[in-house]
Amino acid sequence: MTSPRPDRIHSIDVLRGFALLGILLVNCAYFALPQNIAGEMPSLETGSTSELLAWAFVRAFFELKFVALFSFLFGIGFAMQAKGSTPGDGFKQRYGRRLLLLAIFGALHGVFLFMGDVLLCYSACGVVLLLTQSFSSRTKLLLGAGLVLAMIPWMGVLQGLETLEEPVPETQSSLELSTAGPLDFLSAYVEQTPAAFAIIEQQVFAEGPSASSIAMRAAQFFVFLVFCLVYFGWRALGFFFLGAAAFEYGLFEPQGLPWLRRMRSIGLGAGIPLTLGATAFSIWSAGHPGPLVAALDGCLAELAGLLIPMGFAGAVLLWANGGRNRLLSAFSAVGRTALTNYIGQSVFMGFLFYHWGLGLYGQASLTQLLLISAGVLVLQLALSPLWLARFRMGPLEWLWRWATYGQRPAFRRT
Repeated sequence: MTSPRPDRIHSIDVLRGFALLGILLVNCAYFALPQNIAGEMPSLETGSTSELLAWAFVRAFFELKFVALFSFLFGIGFAMQAKGSTPGDGFKQRYGRRLLLLAIFGALHGVFLFMGDVLLCYSACGVVLLLTQSFSSRTKLLLGAGLVLAMIPWMGVLQGLETLEEPVPETQSSLELSTAGPLDFLSAYVEQTPAAFAIIEQQVFAEGPSASSIAMRAAQFFVFLVFCLVYFGWRALGFFFLGAAAFEYGLFEPQGLPWLRRMRSIGLGAGIPLTLGATAFSIWSAGHPGPLVAALDGCLAELAGLLIPMGFAGAVLLWANGGRNRLLSAFSAVGRTALTNYIGQSVFMGFLFYHWGLGLYGQASLTQLLLISAGVLVLQLALSPLWLARFRMGPLEWLWRWATYGQRPAFRRT
């Protein structure tokens, strides 16, 4: 027996669409470039000004910010579905199945399409949220705030320690790419210099074969999951708790409007100067290496990664509450088909850059990648409303809901 589906909240769908589209601007480099280049600041000596500006733009306004919004929204979604549940109504079993299916989606996505998949990590954090469902709103708020704030010094520690790592000596790779498995690529990742490993990435992802590219991506996905255990998962869980608490405290009710205005004012008013200053400090720190400088760089970036998403959330939710127009409807449609659009971004970027498509891996600049991503975002904003005019939900949302409830939901609109 299924429970009634919670009413959708238009403003939350808009914010989810906004968050999803911003995530691609961060992820695009990791689809198209070796890991020692993706996300790294261009060289001040040899890099172009346009590349440096493109990196600074992503660093200041997107990196850490939009995935925080997405995590915040996961917590909101959980609280919406948990609202009104009672002991014995099967909610925990249904939501457990939902998380298991999300983990399956994430594992497949991480191995076959994108090594930076967050869905598997989110499913694990969702289990914690489910186990703590009975906690009070205040406890969730304190847990969320504690985890998120703890990540500020922790990021500093991680970045400081990174500068103390001994450089990997140059060695000749004996890896046979056509027969290498995930463990072989994982060993190469540990043993080779970043530049040497980048040559392997370039050959595998641009030329194949498929078995090698899957094995390589599986190894990189494992490294990302370790990163989730060390840092990312705890940060995501903190925003999960904050999202759940925000919904339970009535942030999306009329009495929540003053709080949204405060979030916008504080988040953007303090966050924009901070993130611009933090980005400028990152550029300066490139010429002043050392653990203390790196630690401060990490702390500043993490603090900006807390304030900016808070400001974005307040601004977008107030915008969405101000009425409806075609652009808001487009963002809402993307948000309502978020899983399909998230995986769809990976399919499209994979076709452009991997060997089974156009094989352009390693050939695009960051400026070009941002322009390509902007085109993908415009396409998703245009197509999502057209899809929902004919269908009730995205195809992956339909499959997810069917498997969760055990009953095939209506798909086409009548």
